Amino acid sequence: MSIVCSDNGIPSLTSSYVIKVIVQDLNDNPPVFTKDYHNFFVQENSPINTLINKVIATDADSEKNAEIKYQLSQDGEEYFTINQLDGTIYTKIIFDRELKQNYRFQVYANDNGQPIALTATTTIEVTIVDVNDNTPMFVGLDRDNCYHFRIAENQPPNTYVGILLGTDNDIDENAQLHFRLLGTTSHFRLNSSTGEITTLQLLDREKQANYELIILLIDHGKPSRSATAKVHIHVTDTNDHDPIVVFPVNGKGNISVSYREPPGEIVARIEARDPDEGHNSLLHFNLYSGNQASVFRLGSTSAELIIDRELTIQDIGLYPLVIHIQDAGIPSRTTEVKLMVKIIDSPPRIYSNRFTNLHHSTNLLNNDIKSLNLHRRFKDNQYYSLMNDHEKLMKTNEFHNYDENNPLNTSSILVAIVALSCAIILVLLGITVYVCGRRGFQSFRYHHNNNTTTTTNNNNNNSSSSSRNGRMQYLLRNHNSLNNIKLTDDKFNWKNILNSKYYTNHNNNNNTILYPNKSIINNQYHSNQSILFNNENNPYIDQFSNISLKSILIEENNSLKNKQKNHENYTTFLPFMNIHHIEMIKKHYQ
Repeated sequence: MSIVCSDNGIPSLTSSYVIKVIVQDLNDNPPVFTKDYHNFFVQENSPINTLINKVIATDADSEKNAEIKYQLSQDGEEYFTINQLDGTIYTKIIFDRELKQNYRFQVYANDNGQPIALTATTTIEVTIVDVNDNTPMFVGLDRDNCYHFRIAENQPPNTYVGILLGTDNDIDENAQLHFRLLGTTSHFRLNSSTGEITTLQLLDREKQANYELIILLIDHGKPSRSATAKVHIHVTDTNDHDPIVVFPVNGKGNISVSYREPPGEIVARIEARDPDEGHNSLLHFNLYSGNQASVFRLGSTSAELIIDRELTIQDIGLYPLVIHIQDAGIPSRTTEVKLMVKIIDSPPRIYSNRFTNLHHSTNLLNNDIKSLNLHRRFKDNQYYSLMNDHEKLMKTNEFHNYDENNPLNTSSILVAIVALSCAIILVLLGITVYVCGRRGFQSFRYHHNNNTTTTTNNNNNNSSSSSRNGRMQYLLRNHNSLNNIKLTDDKFNWKNILNSKYYTNHNNNNNTILYPNKSIINNQYHSNQSILFNNENNPYIDQFSNISLKSILIEENNSLKNKQKNHENYTTFLPFMNIHHIEMIKKHYQ
């Protein structure tokens, strides 16, 4: 400012003076932000100290009153940092948009005025920008990562099967999804946008009951991410098939049966099946017609044609039976079977369940032995029987009363199988007997050759007893007890057995062994279940312990002396007896 001073003279005189006035600033102006609200963005998963943006504030004051420092509010300091001098904001953590997308806080601008600093405030909102870091997911899967749908067979094309659902935790394009069917199929269509599955054609459960599809779920992110799932489609059954007759072929057959068959005998078994499933495949058999005089009936829970009553000769004739096979579907379906049953006059067939016990009596030297029950039933319900005078093993199975000239007949095949089995068993039995016989004969020859002199002397000493008319028989049975030993000669002389021609003495380690004397043994065998005497004290017995179905007849008969004998054959089954055995028998019968 300038000051001028003048007088009143003429001319007046003046003078001037410049005065400089300095106005001292007072902190009377607060800082001002350029905006009251700021919206910033940062991508998720960005590293720490990533620059977000910058805020700016001004102050009308001067000098220190115009100096500004920036500061974050407490809720902002947890996630962000700010440069106090220039207002630049940085990330303090790595953000995950799926956890939290927006963060709001305040930034303060404080001047350096004295004595009181002035402050300005602005609001900051930071939005976390999504990146495609999440894989899409199917909704509604089971533990096996699979969908399960059901559809009835024979439905028209474009029938709805099911719908697939998917989700993605990302947003925008990263969450836009579409479905894709992997592979090719001519049965189903998949809508790529909605995930709806529909049929392309009729489905037949009997051809294919289950389908498996592989579905791909893809998002639109860059790069895209995808997931896969299985879709199981089960085609449910409808009752679209008639029962199918398996036996008799083509649903027709002829059967012959004897009128002598007892009631309850099975004449035929009808076999049928139904390609459907569940209740649609359950079959019921009904004897529809042709059963005059109620001769036959069907089993209550099976397809067995059974003789219902006692047949007489008046029942002989033809019975054109019609059997209806009906399933349990709704509505049900029916198939017809025609059986021409001919009742004839012939012997009944032999069935295992009608086998009766057979008895066989043996007379040894005018001494009757009680009948032996030679019939045994084993666990497999098969029957075995011994035939008279032969070591024959007969195995009898069930035969069916089918006529030999029609498809229902199986008895010929069954008989052939039984015959072949019997032949194999007989061959094995013969080999076993022969091998055991050879072992016994070799042992006998060994002892016989070493004791030729002793045997000759004993035979000479006992020549005086050759005129005896007494007879001796043994039947040595396979039991541990002597209770089953029957001696049929009441005049049995125990001294004579040691000195007679029936056995030859041989001393072996102070143990007297009695060997069969081949010169007087009559080679006769009977089809009894006799077994050689088995005693653990006699080591010579073990080699014969497995030989069965033989009885030993030891007989002195001068009229048989001229008969030719096969020494190897008849010595196979003769027992070696020692003194210990004799003493046991003596004590048992004293």
